[in-house]
Amino acid sequence: MNHRTEDRKQHLFEYLSDLYISESVYKGCYNAAGEMLILEAVIDELELHGSSPSIVNDNRDPESRDTLPAIKKDLRRITLKNHSLMVAHILLRNIYSMRDILSYAIIALAHDLGKIPIYRKSGIFNSREHQLVSAMKFDEIEESTHDGERKYITPFPVSEAIRGHHYRGIGIMSNRLRAADMEARKWELLHLRPGFREAPVKEWLNIHELAERIAPHVNHLRGGCWKAFSFKNLVYCRPDLIYKKAQQLCLDAKVIDIRFIYESEKDLALKEIVDILRENDLIAAISGKHIAAKFDIRGPFGVKTSVLTPIKGSIFNMNEIERRKVGYLEAVQYVHFHKGRF
Repeated sequence: MNHRTEDRKQHLFEYLSDLYISESVYKGCYNAAGEMLILEAVIDELELHGSSPSIVNDNRDPESRDTLPAIKKDLRRITLKNHSLMVAHILLRNIYSMRDILSYAIIALAHDLGKIPIYRKSGIFNSREHQLVSAMKFDEIEESTHDGERKYITPFPVSEAIRGHHYRGIGIMSNRLRAADMEARKWELLHLRPGFREAPVKEWLNIHELAERIAPHVNHLRGGCWKAFSFKNLVYCRPDLIYKKAQQLCLDAKVIDIRFIYESEKDLALKEIVDILRENDLIAAISGKHIAAKFDIRGPFGVKTSVLTPIKGSIFNMNEIERRKVGYLEAVQYVHFHKGRF
């Protein structure tokens, strides 16, 4: 064996050691020899291109679209290699079977290869979505990794897990990777933002401040569109308005909560916000398990249906809010639950 091969082998073992994978552990894996070759190829990619930013600056990419804009510049300071290693540490910490540990390591280290600019922008993989490019790049690596005439296939559908890791409910491995990815982001942001911390929503969400931030948007028409309106001492809000204002409060409180950073976690965040409002007797008409309902709004041009969260007017200055009503909103005749309202 030449010195270059020995150096590569040593370098691979250093990675494994960093992930707390001992020689006795990896030798007991499903297909240790084959998986080690695949892992080595993935690590080569990270060594060559790992200085790339860990988030894509392109709104055609789902993670870029999903991430709170104020946070993106921070995540660009984290390298792809460091983020991938953090995800690997978290994913391997929750492993169920030591025989699968190399497969988990491969999934974690390969999950964001599609963020490497030369692959994402080249057009070779025909996609701007990094998770799709990552999956196709991994398929290419797996297909080309061989020893003599043998081909090595990991026991899990790795490319499927990678392809779906920004979406909920795609599969067990994809869900585990998604959870590890988000936990890694939490720790990265806590490190990058001095003074920021984790905290329960109840600790930092002041419902009166939330109402104050919602209030300017109530009965405000812009281009014929509205985000909230009042009717019979209730304020009907589009859930997105509540979420956006809570996001601002979360950042102002210097709290890192992934549910208020990733738009895909919005429903989980809204559930907690609405539950807090409900505990303070501020939610009207909708049951405890729902954050909003469909309402029919009868106005001068017929009935329109919208998904809304009704908040009791007792937390707002209703006299001021009512004085703003003009046009369509002033002519609303009734607001009723829509049939099949949830």
